[in-house]
Amino acid sequence: MQIQTAELEGENLNRVVARIEGLVEHCDHGFAYLEYPTTPATFSVMLPCYANDDRLTGAIIDRERITTHAYNHGTGWYATLGYFCQEGPTRKIAALRCFVASRLGDEVEIPK
Repeated sequence: MQIQTAELEGENLNRVVARIEGLVEHCDHGFAYLEYPTTPATFSVMLPCYANDDRLTGAIIDRERITTHAYNHGTGWYATLGYFCQEGPTRKIAALRCFVASRLGDEVEIPK
């Protein structure tokens, strides 16, 4: 399923960011799990909640040098990375959408 990067939120946003960060998502017998492809053994991990975790998102913001700004008296946020710009209801969501747009473009594939 294709979805606009500007509409990503919640689990779909977390799944796409995890994929960019190098986690590989698999579905087996109806269960989704992630694996780190650089490790010799496959193991299951929970999907990181990037959109809700300041520590995880902050690391991406710092590493990628994403700039964030509030607007409408703090009711909305936008983030920029180079010439990529995305909006969101929170600083983390705006920054993660911008990160996704910079890596995958304005439309992304979400596995069903």
